[in-house]
This record gives sequence, C-alpha cells and structure tokens, in this order.
Amino acid sequence: MTHDDKHGKNDDTGDERRNAQNGGDPSAKGAQVPPGKWSDGGDASAKGAQVPPGKWSGAGDAFAKGAQVPPGKWSESSQGGSGEQVNRTDTTSPNDNESENAGVRPPLDHERVVKALREQGWNDIAIVESTGSTNTDLHAAASTLPDLSVLIAEEQVSGRGRLGRAWSAPRHSQVTLSVLLRPEVPPTKLGLLPLLTGVAVADTVRSYGIDARVKWPNDILVRGDKMCGILAEAVSMSDNPTVVVGFGLNIDLTKAELPIDNATSFALEGKHVDRTEVTIAVLGSLLERQRQWRNAGGSASSFIDDYKAVSATLNESVSAGLPNGGKLTGTAVDISDAGELLIRDARGQIHTVAAGDITHLRYS
Repeated sequence: MTHDDKHGKNDDTGDERRNAQNGGDPSAKGAQVPPGKWSDGGDASAKGAQVPPGKWSGAGDAFAKGAQVPPGKWSESSQGGSGEQVNRTDTTSPNDNESENAGVRPPLDHERVVKALREQGWNDIAIVESTGSTNTDLHAAASTLPDLSVLIAEEQVSGRGRLGRAWSAPRHSQVTLSVLLRPEVPPTKLGLLPLLTGVAVADTVRSYGIDARVKWPNDILVRGDKMCGILAEAVSMSDNPTVVVGFGLNIDLTKAELPIDNATSFALEGKHVDRTEVTIAVLGSLLERQRQWRNAGGSASSFIDDYKAVSATLNESVSAGLPNGGKLTGTAVDISDAGELLIRDARGQIHTVAAGDITHLRYS
C-alpha cells in the first residue's frame, strides 16, 4: 500500500475568470510563503504553511482519518538502486472528450510500481486505497521515515491545494502521491523544490506527446487548462530540514468529471495511458531532477533553463494578486535564480514577485 497527496490539482489556475484572488497575511499559519524570504520575522515553524517558491513551515497534523497506512507502518520498503528507463505507451483516441475507461478504471499494479521505484532508488514505498491527504499522512509519519519515502493513493478524499483550496476526483482517475525529502542543501534553496517538481512532471507529460507547460510557479497546463497541481510543505526547518511534496496528475477524467471547466487530462488530450506506467515515469523523472539539484548544492542552475524552456508564464501579459491584497499587471520577463517571477510594468519598471496568484490575461 502507499499514501495519498494533498495538493489541489484542478482548482488553482489563478485566472480571474476561474478563481477569485485570495488575500491575507503571508506570515499567518497556513499561508503561502514567498521564495527567498527566510528571516522576515514570521514563524518559520508555523504548521502547514504552503510553499510555492518560498519559506517553509512546520510539523504535520494528526494522521488523516480514513488513511490506510498508520504512521510508521509501511507495507512496502525498499533500498536504493539504479534507475531504469521507462517505455511510454499510449493509445490515441478518436474521441478526445471522453475516457473509454471511465467507470471501469483499473487500480495501479502495486507490485510493478514498488519493484520499479525500488530500482530507481526510492526508499520506503507505500500505496493506500483511500486517504484524506497524502501530504498530511507523510507529515504525521515523518519522524519514522527516511529520505526518499513515497506515498501513493488510489483515491484522495480531502486533497488540499495552494491557499487551502480543496479538490477531489474519482478513484483511479489520477496519479496522486506525495514524497518525503530530506535534502542536504541550504534552507534558502528549499523554495526551488516546487519549480523543480514542475519541470519533472512536465518532462513526463511531454514524453507522451502533449505540449505541457509550467505556469509559475508549478501548475502544469496544456493550452491554458490545468492537468496537474503541486504543493510543497515543510515538516521541519531544523539543520536537516524535511519537506513533503505532493501532486495530482489527471489521467482519464472526462469533461463531466472535471471539478472546474479549465482543467484537462491525458484522456481529454487524446492520450489513453497506463496509469501505472505514468506513476513510475513521473517518480523517476522527479528522482533524477532532485538528485541533480542536490548535487549542485541546491542551485537553480541544475534545472532553471529547462524550467524557462517550458514556462507558460514567461513573455505573457499577467496580473499578479499579491499577498498584501494589491495587484500588479505587466509582462512576465524572467525567473530569478531564487525562483521569483520578474514582471515589467507599463512604465518599464521590473518588479520581483515571490508569491501570489498569477493570472494569464489572454485566458481571462
């Protein structure tokens, strides 16, 4: 068995026609934290603070009701090994609006997943049938788990996205998972993990012939529609920080099943894929990306060029809803080495945005 992820997949494009802007105090518990700001007087150990590029917060809540894996009891464990190449396969459907598998979706091949992830180098691996939130579960079990632990859920019933937004999806319709990482990098570099994860997920989706792009900081979009959302949270900010990163990737959701209009899935893009294969592929991509990042001492140099190459935000006219309630409109011109978005306003002035809801104006 494995665990379940917590981030909102389809609820958080930030476009005004889809979501209202969310204000609030960024230093409050549970608030999203900007990149690069680690000593602004806020409570760095605040429980549950959400991290797009940014500062990290603290320990998880009690183990989510309904989860199938108690903290510290993982049915599958593995030790590191060498990675393997995953062959991607898909069947292009003449009907890109409906999934042929809706209603008869198969479960993951648990044995195949565990074997492949063990060979890639993941450590503890668990799969659960249903849980509230995979991120919450990993928070609760963190003290008993090693670096590179994985929790996968067949169904997540209380998923959480950025800014506390909720999401849900039918059982077996998504790749829903969280990973626990203990990277030995400077704490100021941890805010890059969501961007790094975005590149890893985009790499996987693009390998199936879908033009996936990353909306800053880490939503995966296809032609402006959301296919995946990512949420990173800190468990601890000690000398050896622990981070949980969760995401949900839409596999065969139909139009009728989408929680919002501006979402999509592999099936809706005409690709009917093996969910087990996608699970293995995306975790292999993430493991390799985070290894390169660690080997570079947490530097963005290991992935930032690749991130910019698949960015859906750069060179777009955007509106940024800022944590202080303000709004900034201009053109997204660059992403800093700290993962911040640089926006040029109508007067030519460059503004650095560390956190905020970004609206792509051409989709609003």
